[in-house]
Amino acid sequence: MTKPVLQRTLVIVAIFAVLTAIMISVDAFEWFYGFSRDHEDWELDEFLVGGISAIVAICIWLEVEARQQSVRAQQEATTRLRIEQELAQSRRAQVMGTLAAGLAHSANNLLQPILTLSRVSLQQLEAGHPVRPPLEKVVEAADRAKAQFATVLRASREDEEKGGVEDAAAVIEANRPLFSAPLPSSISIKTTGEAWVPVPLPAADLSDFLLVLVSNAADAYSESGGGGGGEIRIRVSRDSQAAESVLTVEDDGKGISAADRDRMFEPFFTTKQVGQGTGLGLFIVAGLVERAGGRIDLTSEPGRGTTFRISFPAAARSGRSGNGEKS
Repeated sequence: MTKPVLQRTLVIVAIFAVLTAIMISVDAFEWFYGFSRDHEDWELDEFLVGGISAIVAICIWLEVEARQQSVRAQQEATTRLRIEQELAQSRRAQVMGTLAAGLAHSANNLLQPILTLSRVSLQQLEAGHPVRPPLEKVVEAADRAKAQFATVLRASREDEEKGGVEDAAAVIEANRPLFSAPLPSSISIKTTGEAWVPVPLPAADLSDFLLVLVSNAADAYSESGGGGGGEIRIRVSRDSQAAESVLTVEDDGKGISAADRDRMFEPFFTTKQVGQGTGLGLFIVAGLVERAGGRIDLTSEPGRGTTFRISFPAAARSGRSGNGEKS
């Protein structure tokens, strides 16, 4: 029993005790009994019963009201705590995003001389030189790292030029080799949906965050056992009722537990083993989607796969229409 309810109960008990003591001290019941015998036609017994019933009803109502107020107070406290937690998480994400952007900027600056000197060295080596293959791998790895750092910087800049694609399905199809390259042969990608679905993201950002989601889906298959094979489904559609463009990435991998689902978009949080993930992929994806005015919904259960549903406000198209399907 909470403190307010206990206090109200004590007040009610005290009122009952005081009234009972007063009525006993003045022989109220004896007086009322004699009065009612002398005036039987008044039906005072019924008045007494009605009065007592009214007092009991008022006391019950006060108790119920006290309990309802207690419940409302608990709900308000829970809501306030949730809002405070969300605000703290938002501030933490903002700080971590600023830190990630700073680290990406510094690392990008450090990569520049590596790339420049490596390319100059390659130009000075003849075609069959034994140093060329490892040096080419250095340049390739540095280029990939620079592209990833550029994604982090784009996700953190609020003043970057806004842009969007008019046909998300076409961009996805054009980048199918990029999505498929890191995947094992046992995992396939299937794209379906409508043509000319606009998305308020530049093509580079769209391909970047889809690559993150596809890579995570591939990891979910490899960690689920059963040979690590499966299908990753990407769908583009329009929700006419909500006036939204919708991208869906779905897999049938190992799924995500309820405790981990609540933290999947936190910076540096990862369910992978140490050294196999940075925990920044989904954080960057959430940042890109939020900046574009969209939202990302995660649905998953252990053993039943995972679905990411990304919704954007539908933008106007340039007079084109039509439906298509790719698979």
